[in-house]
Amino acid sequence: MTALVQISDLHFGAEDPVLVDALEEKIGELAPHAIAVSGDLTQKGRRGEFEAASAFLSRLPYPKLIAAGNHDTPLFNIFARIADPFARHHKRMAPGAVARFCGERLVARTLNTARGVQLRPDWSLGAVNLDHAEAVAADLAAAPGNFARALICHHPLVNPAAAPFAPRTRRGEAAAQLLADQGVDLVLTGHLHVEFAEPLPYGDRLTWAIGSGTALSRRLRGTPAGFNAVIVEPDRIRVQIFHSGGSRFDLADEHVLERRRREQSGA
Repeated sequence: MTALVQISDLHFGAEDPVLVDALEEKIGELAPHAIAVSGDLTQKGRRGEFEAASAFLSRLPYPKLIAAGNHDTPLFNIFARIADPFARHHKRMAPGAVARFCGERLVARTLNTARGVQLRPDWSLGAVNLDHAEAVAADLAAAPGNFARALICHHPLVNPAAAPFAPRTRRGEAAAQLLADQGVDLVLTGHLHVEFAEPLPYGDRLTWAIGSGTALSRRLRGTPAGFNAVIVEPDRIRVQIFHSGGSRFDLADEHVLERRRREQSGA
């Protein structure tokens, strides 16, 4: 049973229209308990792009955990980027969006790593508020013992080996250490448009960084458009990778991840 489908970097406004229906169809076949959207719903943060993203997500009848990405701020409106960079994102959030999901052996939360403006030239890079990260990690740590814990954000916290460029997320490594210390199992991210599954280099190395490729964007970085499905089992987590093959998505690979052993408890 698929606990979670992870889609990322939809980039409505620069999407491949052929893949929109194909993605909806494949997600329907998988029938996940929830959907994690790890940022960049839009290309330039325009109202029409958010409306298209919301219309698509509204057709998926599952709870949705939606993290903002750097493209989800208004690209050309500097005042809005300073005053309220995620106003459009929040206002046009798809129906069914939730901040927390608990079910099918999994508890999941979102964390915002995107910023409207920053004191560095590249505003697309991520940053972590460690107080927020600590609060989310503590909430996840309080889940029933047999549940996997997952955090969804846009930017990788630690640069993965497969990265086509260095994400350089501010305070990302400190946040990764914190999440590992709290026993979080999965950190689901996007931004890079490539998939990966690597252990974070902290603690028992059983906190896994999971990257998703772009689900719909035409902007590919050496891999086809794709998404991930997360299947939680008692002693392992399987991450299935689906790639587009023209007008459909098919299973391309699977990662089998070792899980922490915890005392079993009721839900």
